[in-house]
Amino acid sequence: MQNFDTDGFDPEPTRTAISRIIARYPEIGDDELGEVLQYLRNEASGRDIDIITSDETLCPQYRQLCREHYIDRLRPMEKVQFAIVLIAIALLLVLLRAIARAG
Repeated sequence: MQNFDTDGFDPEPTRTAISRIIARYPEIGDDELGEVLQYLRNEASGRDIDIITSDETLCPQYRQLCREHYIDRLRPMEKVQFAIVLIAIALLLVLLRAIARAG
């Protein structure tokens, strides 16, 4: 029985091809790396990721790939941006509180 996504696309051939590339990580070329990152960040469903990570032979390479390319976590610049937003919100709250006390 075929398992199709809601749009009728069969994810298995793509997932299998990506799994083969991950198995060779980090000994892959830039084109293959781009293909894997595009797939993992934009195309893979949660089920696809679960299937890939459940393969014990792929786990070390997958973890290394995720660690080195910030998959499923914030990049350093995103952390800085998040901190700036939090500081701006805190300053805004302090300002609003000062205005409320003055008024």
